[in-house]
Amino acid sequence: MNRLKGVAVVHLRPVFFMENELFSVAVIKTMGVNGGTIKPDLPLPMIATRDIADEAAKLLAALDFDGRRVRELLGPRDYTRIEVTRVLGEAIGKRDLKYIQFPYDEVKKGMIAQGYRRTPRRI
Repeated sequence: MNRLKGVAVVHLRPVFFMENELFSVAVIKTMGVNGGTIKPDLPLPMIATRDIADEAAKLLAALDFDGRRVRELLGPRDYTRIEVTRVLGEAIGKRDLKYIQFPYDEVKKGMIAQGYRRTPRRI
């Protein structure tokens, strides 16, 4: 898009989508805990896809930008895995839901066994 002449472009760069948390459902159903390789108390930036859509709609409605721009999109604040797990637990009526940090190598083996080609980054 940057190669187009005479066209204003805003690249939206959101952080981790909150909706990705839905991938935790399988772990919660099978293991009774939420878990992953990320440290439990590490705050991570997250945003809801609805908030991304709202920003895109505002930009398109106003058309008050020119040239080439990048817009970083963050959610209201960063969240730890502990906080996310508490919210998920409350949503499913499991207030005692815990987050467990799994060893990276075990998660990698599990993902490969399920057919994934790419494995998670270490955080």
